[in-house]
Amino acid sequence: MSAGRYLLVRFTDREKLIPAIETIGDSEQISKWNAVDGHFSLVLKLKNNDQAFVETVSNLDGFAEASTCEIVDDKEQNAKPGDELNNSYLFIETAPDKQKAVLEILEKIDAVSFCSPCTGDYDLVAVIQGETFADIDRLVDEQFRMLDGVLRLKQDRIIYLDKI
Repeated sequence: MSAGRYLLVRFTDREKLIPAIETIGDSEQISKWNAVDGHFSLVLKLKNNDQAFVETVSNLDGFAEASTCEIVDDKEQNAKPGDELNNSYLFIETAPDKQKAVLEILEKIDAVSFCSPCTGDYDLVAVIQGETFADIDRLVDEQFRMLDGVLRLKQDRIIYLDKI
């Protein structure tokens, strides 16, 4: 049984992001959403795998592309609290035989709020916290990219639109 799904959405025009959020933000399918800056524009955490909702998102004005990750074990419910304004998502691809080892290492790092194993476009989804985004960037470059088993990762800073 799936613990949900991350839907990672990129828009061609960031001006279309607010109208998109206004259109889908109250959907019963979404358990959480964040605007992000990086490879994607919006990260939606969906309660289930409703393909009709994914199609609704893909029909939004400005939609460019989407990636999906089925959540195998939702570790977000046990997330470590931290400074809400300095967080980044990490979307990590691992060598098939290294996912568990990478997960175990990440879970021991204080800056990791949570790390959930997934299937699909990425193998792990984590949220990293730091005093500043520069601190997070440094941590990602110096520690996470170098982990044995990490093939690729994408970092997207979380933008709290309600706090701007």
